[in-house]
Amino acid sequence: MGAAYVDGPQAGSRGGCPPAKAVARSAAFGPLVDAFRRWARPDEEAGWQLGDALANAAVPDDLPVMLDLVCETGTAQRGE
Repeated sequence: MGAAYVDGPQAGSRGGCPPAKAVARSAAFGPLVDAFRRWARPDEEAGWQLGDALANAAVPDDLPVMLDLVCETGTAQRGE
């Protein structure tokens, strides 16, 4: 369990417990997905901000969900 949560200067400082930041990211992912699905199309700026938050909250196990979001929205990067 501890190796999955090694994250920067906090690594090992909590005796094998996941750092609060990693736990918060995991808890935030689902609500961010819901918000992204709701707001990405009607408000492009909100979509980009939520997408950035999703990318920061995601862990490798979230890849299938992230790929689904890309397919739903039809883009993975800002097109000019």
